[in-house]
Amino acid sequence: MSQVPVQYFNLMEENYSKYGASAIQLIQIGKFYELWHEPDVSCVQQAYSQAELLAELPPPREGPLGITPPIEQVASLLDMRITSPGKRSLLQMGFPIYSLTTYLSTLLDKGWTIIVIDELITGKSGPKQRAVSQVYSPSCNLEDCSELSYVISIYLKDDLLGVTLFSAMNGHSIMFPVYWADRDKVARLLISYSIKEVVIWVDSGDNPGVLNKIYGLLIGWNLFPSEPNAKIEVMGSPCYLSYRYENDNKEWLLLHIYLGINEEWFNKNYQEYTLSKIFQSTWTEDVNQVNLISLLGILQFVKDRNPNFIKNLQLPESYNSVVSPLNLILCNRAEYQLDLLPKKGKLGGLLNLIDYCSTAMGKRLLKFRLLNPITNYSELNLRYEEIATFKQLLDKQIFDNSELKQIKDLSSLHRQWAICASSDTILPPKKLNQIYHSYLSASKLIRSLLPLLRSPRHLGIEHLAVGPQLESLIEEIERFFQVENLLGDLKDILQPTDSLTNLLAQQQTLRAQLAEWAEQASNIVFQDTTSIKAEYFSKEGYAFSILSKKLAKLNRVRERYLASPALSDTAHSPHTGELLSSIIILGKRGNYHIITSSAILKVSVELNLLEEQVNTYVKQTYTRELKRLYFSYSELFLPLENMISRLDVALSGAIVSTKFNYTRPC
Repeated sequence: MSQVPVQYFNLMEENYSKYGASAIQLIQIGKFYELWHEPDVSCVQQAYSQAELLAELPPPREGPLGITPPIEQVASLLDMRITSPGKRSLLQMGFPIYSLTTYLSTLLDKGWTIIVIDELITGKSGPKQRAVSQVYSPSCNLEDCSELSYVISIYLKDDLLGVTLFSAMNGHSIMFPVYWADRDKVARLLISYSIKEVVIWVDSGDNPGVLNKIYGLLIGWNLFPSEPNAKIEVMGSPCYLSYRYENDNKEWLLLHIYLGINEEWFNKNYQEYTLSKIFQSTWTEDVNQVNLISLLGILQFVKDRNPNFIKNLQLPESYNSVVSPLNLILCNRAEYQLDLLPKKGKLGGLLNLIDYCSTAMGKRLLKFRLLNPITNYSELNLRYEEIATFKQLLDKQIFDNSELKQIKDLSSLHRQWAICASSDTILPPKKLNQIYHSYLSASKLIRSLLPLLRSPRHLGIEHLAVGPQLESLIEEIERFFQVENLLGDLKDILQPTDSLTNLLAQQQTLRAQLAEWAEQASNIVFQDTTSIKAEYFSKEGYAFSILSKKLAKLNRVRERYLASPALSDTAHSPHTGELLSSIIILGKRGNYHIITSSAILKVSVELNLLEEQVNTYVKQTYTRELKRLYFSYSELFLPLENMISRLDVALSGAIVSTKFNYTRPC
């Protein structure tokens, strides 16, 4: 087996032990990502039914249910063909690098963890070096999604559980302790969150029944299949067990169980993760140790997938109990008995009936309110008042939701901005464009509402207080960036500065010089100005192109020049003469040959150096300004998100009350 497959499968072995049964590797080979499989090697995953896992005796080592190799599952999912090149005992499939973003959401939705191995740019000859560049897991990614994906971390200690929920998409986290006797109450809370991965930390000791205890706990929380015949993929080692399966709602979940977690592990990780370095503030009161271990576990889990996700985080919401006196409790799967939520893949449910929200943030808030009924009389009246206000505006036809429809998921976009402000990564201009235009729409929304909400009884006006600060942020963005070019090249995004203008002017002068030389040569040899052109080629850099069928004539002129250079100098410019005397053929592109000379090579090198200077200046300035803006205005982000989602829900309620003739309860 050649070096690259050996490297691939060595990495695969490491990644299985680190990321579990759901790991698939995509390795860059030129302009493609490929997935490989050795058909003669048995799968590390085994498949069992739920009943076999819950049996008191351990399941057979070979796994009674057949396991489909990951490459076959992925090929079927993406509708691709598996090939076996030559006579090698190796199966492979692949797709162009640019297609990865197209397939990511599909793979993540089916519970796969995608490990991307890219080629490294070393500038050295010899075999290409490769390394893991990115890891995407169902709960640790920033892909656009209508619902926030969460990972839940559970630490088991005697009869006490420490529970932490974390979303990489917006950095939100919540943690609380719960006694084993109260474990059923957690299920009510979890219905508000889209959980994609479950991580369990336990000091099993000599307790052989700990796995059944875990399975039973997760079945009660609808995080493990309750159907005895459900198929579950398993991969295990003495201290780490990994599972991939569909739950009862036909949603793919990953389960990771870490055994042997004790006080020593806690002390080691508490030292490694000084919480004050991760979170922007600290707790003002003592936190239960089971909560801290659960939190540290989730930080370790997320860090293994993307260290940037644990930077610049808000402190988790910390509660002393899973039960809040401010909310009613939905028990015994009441969300489905009352038909509050639709089951996956099916229509129906009260949420679908009343959801007229225009933004992803509003939709999430509406779902949360529906599943967490409140008992606070003042807050309930405030919500009714907001809906009544918007109903009046709709009835008078002086307001609509057109601006709300233009607002993207700022909760997720702000999180991506926070990560870039605290790391070496760059916020893509496309994301900045979405943020900027969402701000514009939010600002227009505020300006249109202010004159309509002057009456003191319209309590919703307090949510519009972010308007002046938002206007200031918009002005700052427009001052430093050419907002109309945010979807263009990075160098066109910055507002002109003396340094950038000078660099671009030097580039333009050298390009014009090459174009002039090309026109002179074309005029002398072919009596036109277009037969020889100055162009940029990705591999060769700046050079001249000429139709292959015209190359012979160029060579004849060159030979005459070499035969009598003194005579030819009277008709040729010095640079044209230099070109004719030292033509170098670099290669061929279709019907054209690429040619150069020592003078052209010199200019090409200067242009490449200038290009690097421009790119470096633009990236550094772009990143610096975005970091400055983030840290100057980050306190605005959460109130802005809350304002948009709250107004969106209120407007949705007004639309529903008008459509179905609902009235406010007495």
